[in-house]
Amino acid sequence: MDVMLQNGDTAVDATGCNLWLEGMEEALQQVKLCLSISKGSFIYEKELGLEMPAFGEDERSLKNAEALLREAVMPIEGITLDLLKMENTPEGIRFGFTLSKDGESINSEVTINENL
Repeated sequence: MDVMLQNGDTAVDATGCNLWLEGMEEALQQVKLCLSISKGSFIYEKELGLEMPAFGEDERSLKNAEALLREAVMPIEGITLDLLKMENTPEGIRFGFTLSKDGESINSEVTINENL
């Protein structure tokens, strides 16, 4: 069980108590966190995060990106990530993926700034 993060802070209900995530929502938040930080930038866990090289939009870049995304989320126990698409946008590189855990699957996407 994880505390829900929202706009860079913990999410709270009307009484000021933390909101909590479980199951797929918890796994999705953990994946997005792992993919949103640069590898080596978290002081207590240097292996956490994504090592982000330059990508093109060809098949080889897609396979390389999928391998790096899977490596970034390896510390999250019991999940599988499959990359569906990758595209360059003005905000950064947008990755569409399927996240699976305990027989459940969810499609999501994350945009990563190339200058992590």
